[in-house]
Amino acid sequence: MSTPDAPWSILGIAPTADGAAIRRAYAAKLKLTRPEDDRAGFEHLRAAYELALQWARQQVAAVRAPAPVSATTPTHGTVNETKASAADPTNVVDVERENVRRAFGELHAQLKSERGDSPEASRALAKILESPALENVSAEQWVERQLAGLLASFIPASDSLLESAAARFSWARPEAELDRTPPIEVILSRLNDLHFLDTLRSGESPYSAAFRGLQRRKIPLYSWMMAHISKAGVPGEYELLQLIRLHHRSLLPLLEPTAVAWWDRLAGRPQVSFPIILLGLAFAALSVIPGVAIGEPNAVLVSVGNIAAVFTGLALWKLYLLDWPRHLLRTKLPVPPVLVLLGWFPASIAVVLLALIPAWSFVSWILAVLAACATQWAWIVGWNGAPGSLQNVLTMPVFRVLIYNFVAGMWWLSAAGKMPPVPQLHAPVLCALAGSALGLPMAIAVWEQRLTSPQRWIWLFATSIVAIVAVAVLWFLADREAWRPVAAALVIVALLMHRHIAAMLGKRQQELRFGWMVTFFIGLIVVTVQSEQMTPQFDVVLTGFGSLLASTVLLCALMAMWNERQG
Repeated sequence: MSTPDAPWSILGIAPTADGAAIRRAYAAKLKLTRPEDDRAGFEHLRAAYELALQWARQQVAAVRAPAPVSATTPTHGTVNETKASAADPTNVVDVERENVRRAFGELHAQLKSERGDSPEASRALAKILESPALENVSAEQWVERQLAGLLASFIPASDSLLESAAARFSWARPEAELDRTPPIEVILSRLNDLHFLDTLRSGESPYSAAFRGLQRRKIPLYSWMMAHISKAGVPGEYELLQLIRLHHRSLLPLLEPTAVAWWDRLAGRPQVSFPIILLGLAFAALSVIPGVAIGEPNAVLVSVGNIAAVFTGLALWKLYLLDWPRHLLRTKLPVPPVLVLLGWFPASIAVVLLALIPAWSFVSWILAVLAACATQWAWIVGWNGAPGSLQNVLTMPVFRVLIYNFVAGMWWLSAAGKMPPVPQLHAPVLCALAGSALGLPMAIAVWEQRLTSPQRWIWLFATSIVAIVAVAVLWFLADREAWRPVAAALVIVALLMHRHIAAMLGKRQQELRFGWMVTFFIGLIVVTVQSEQMTPQFDVVLTGFGSLLASTVLLCALMAMWNERQG
């Protein structure tokens, strides 16, 4: 019988009828030709393997075929019956199957005694995988099912044997995914975990240092210090811990329980803000340059000390007066009532209106402190965005405040510069604008989930009335200096009252905001270019643009009323 050369050249062996040698060559090539990396190469290798096994079976069948019986050959007798029995292929297969069963018993005994990496276990597995009985399709399927169940039930004792079994039956090939049994899935998952573990231990993974840290009982001083700073991202140890929990759960027993518990506790606690520290270092470095240039080391030390004190105070303020209260409110304390969640909103409006009352300077300071407390209150209960980082600056609260209040802030600064001196008004207005941006998510949630329809109608009517009153004061009383701060404050109050309403109008309110912003800037440029007198420019900025802003608020309120009526 002729032998094709292609299968043997692909397998890298000479033509042979030894099925075990063919399977060993196939397993060796399979390690270099992964289905997920080289699909075409794997298909050629699999075809060569099957063709070589088919040729080997034909050779074995030809050898085992009984010789034709001649007329002179006796058909009965002990010797002839014994030879015929020995040459019977059925008996040979039965003997091989019995050998496979005995090998299964040996392998089970080794795994049960947790000696899966012993030479005896490897030999027993080799007897099973290289047995000629597997040339029968039904026998091969039976062995595959039994072996997968045995190896999967004794993980991790069977770790050293999984690779050979998976390569022999090609469990990892994509086309076999639909036929995989639960034990095979367990084995493949464990192999994936073991490969990941090898990269961690070899130092090839970016998490290798973190893996060593999770295996220590005591946390090193450097890791302890860096872990308490919220860097631009999460600490590597905690990121690896989450990765193992999601995708490599069988590796959890390799981690130190005390280290895992420590990182879990740390991840749930507020940490010192890394962006604040980085900004402090940058400002300190910049402050050194002038002192060095003029040759005054004392001035350098004073400047660096002042900057360090300022940014240290900012970091401590954010940690203990913002992050920790927010953490306790969301993890330890019960859900607060609506008055607590949204109490900063009427407090901000009340402070703005109180600031209109002429008072002494110490009252101005008290109002400024109250406005700052209302803003902080809004930040604590309302801000639910991602932690600020240098990689995603738009999630930082300061940028949210600027984006939401850029146009309104520009109008306020333009108008306030020409109003009578009202120092106690500026801090409450700016704090109210900042607080409304930070607490907007909570305001929207309360509006949607906790307010009844009659309550929403009352708020919409109140917002409309404030906007109308603001426009009336702008047009009829703005020529009197005493009423100009009142008009400006009413516009800001109307703006604050409509924000959570406008956020529910979707694309339409975005179009209104964009149109107002374009109109404001174009009008401001025209007025600045054409007018040389400050009074007309001020009248246009305060009355014209203020009316446009209040009218936009009124339009949003009317649209919200329509939506409420329809919905």
